[in-house]
Formats: sequence, C-alpha cells, structure tokens
Amino acid sequence: MNIRPAQVSWITKHKAGSVWILAKQDVKRTATQRVRLYRSEKAVDLALEKFEDVEPDFELTSPDEWPELLKTIFG
Repeated sequence: MNIRPAQVSWITKHKAGSVWILAKQDVKRTATQRVRLYRSEKAVDLALEKFEDVEPDFELTSPDEWPELLKTIFG
C-alpha cells in the first residue's frame, strides 16, 4: 500500500476522531476483489508493511457486505 508520510502524519494527528483507512486491493493481482478497512492506529504499519501483512478491522469481499462495513465505522 502506498501511504505517503503526509497522510500518515494527518491520520496520526486526527486519530482521536473517527478516522479510518479504506483500501481496495488491486484486482489485477488477484481473482477476487478485496476492500479492507483499518483503524487509524494502523497507518504506520500500512506505510511500512505489505497490504497482506496488516490485519484489517473489516474485510469486504462481496457487495452484500457494505452494510456491515458501515456498521463497523458508525457503530
């Protein structure tokens, strides 16, 4: 995942609020499309590690799961 230092800085600065990182895996590399949701505390890990190596707080693999993703964000 390509997160710029300025993005990590902003996310870290505002982590007391409801800040999330929503990332879609490149469909060209895999047969299934994945959308992953991460809490702000994982910004540094995402900047330094591979997408697959950081455990998401929610992973969406089907359009039917969007309501659950929104429930994760908004409670």
